[in-house]
Amino acid sequence: MNKTIFSLSVLAVFSFVFCSCKSRKDIKLNHPITISVSIVPQKYIIDRLTDSSIEVNVMVPPGTSPEMYEPSPVQMKNVANSAIYFALGPLEFESTILPRIKELNPNIKFVDLSKGINLLEGHKHREIMGEEEHHTNYDPHIWTSTIEFSQMASKTCKELCILYPDKEKTFLKNLDKLNADVIGLDSLIKSVIKTSTTKDFLIYHPALSYFARDYGLNQIAIEEDGKNPSAQTLTKLIKLAKSQGLNTIFIQAQFDSHNAEILAWELGGNVVKIDPLGYDWLKNMYDLTNKLAVALKSGKAAQNNE
Repeated sequence: MNKTIFSLSVLAVFSFVFCSCKSRKDIKLNHPITISVSIVPQKYIIDRLTDSSIEVNVMVPPGTSPEMYEPSPVQMKNVANSAIYFALGPLEFESTILPRIKELNPNIKFVDLSKGINLLEGHKHREIMGEEEHHTNYDPHIWTSTIEFSQMASKTCKELCILYPDKEKTFLKNLDKLNADVIGLDSLIKSVIKTSTTKDFLIYHPALSYFARDYGLNQIAIEEDGKNPSAQTLTKLIKLAKSQGLNTIFIQAQFDSHNAEILAWELGGNVVKIDPLGYDWLKNMYDLTNKLAVALKSGKAAQNNE
């Protein structure tokens, strides 16, 4: 998106919201305290910890990619009602919008869930006003890591206990249950990796970098710096995939699968949709693991049986 247009859009949103809103004190009197988060899986964490007893405002709505996100006036109003904003950390829209939210809402507590996490670097290329811009950014998909997800849950629980000290025992008990579920998932993933015949998998958008790092897998992304791949890159990918016996292409539910389907046809394989941005993180991660289990046995094993 053109950076100038995006900036003007953001300013328009802020102007609309904060010119029409009442004072901070009036908001607190007339509305329940909410918690704001950036993505849907964060709401899942809070709902699990609080038994869905706290209102959660999600900035990036279901079915929307954070990379293509712009806030609506209603969402910005809901942020103004919040006691805490749990930021993911590396999301690009957070770096654009959150400083302004902080300036206009000094009473909101901002918590960066990526602090203390070993972030992966990525290189992103954008074209702005006809000119190329290159900058280094961090991969934001930390919630796809079982290790980092547990850390995010622990940080979230700590802050909720401070905000609602009378519910601390409930929150901590629910955190233990959530961690037990994550441990069970981790055991299944390790079992799948142990019996796999390849460590390589194809994915359109590189959303599983942290997952791959945790479990010693090699994520082969089709996208080039956030863009559709060039013809030269596609040719190389097809050659590599065929040499490895890879024919399954994973793609997020929020992405158009047309280009992935073309590549899958070239490989004689199929496109498999996953939803790491969906609400039910545990269910979605089990679904991802089961689908990976099939893909990680279909590559070199198929070649060996020929």
